[in-house]
Amino acid sequence: MNMSVSFKSGAKEHFPKAKLVFDKFHIIKLLNEQLNKIRKRERKDYKDILNKTKYIFLKNPKNLTNKQNEKLEQLMEYKYLDTVKAYSLILEFKKIFDYKKPAYASKFFKKWYEKALNSNIPEMKKAAKSLYKHIKGILMHLKTGLTNAKIEGMYSKLRTFTKRAYDFKSFKYLSITIFFALGKLSFS
Repeated sequence: MNMSVSFKSGAKEHFPKAKLVFDKFHIIKLLNEQLNKIRKRERKDYKDILNKTKYIFLKNPKNLTNKQNEKLEQLMEYKYLDTVKAYSLILEFKKIFDYKKPAYASKFFKKWYEKALNSNIPEMKKAAKSLYKHIKGILMHLKTGLTNAKIEGMYSKLRTFTKRAYDFKSFKYLSITIFFALGKLSFS
């Protein structure tokens, strides 16, 4: 689930015995939001270096084009930039998802957490402290492998149908459209 306070308190209220699981998407999203704040802050002083680099830093390195890869290699030369330091910290953090045993992941996280705090990058310190508060749910994700990706995907489709629903004359037509699209009905 999402790491927001309202989601956590709602889950505790309605499902008091449930264990909270924070999936990879929401964890990486939190880190990427802080990275983008750092990039924006530094872009004022290093516009010639950091201009048009947002998606190079936010994209999965495996999905970069050859041109983006070349640009990223050039950017990584600027080791004094907080953006580059933060990007390296995030890449390192992502290794936590390779661990199958939460005990090992916990040890890894403690080392990473200290590095993030010692980076003296305010945004990364904030992200590290937030992850520290949610570490039990992060480790639970590693243990269970649970994710809400399918639900998020369905919700995204549902929002699209709801936007289209302004053309419908009644809720009945919207509900029929949702059942057809998300119900995977076959009429062959």
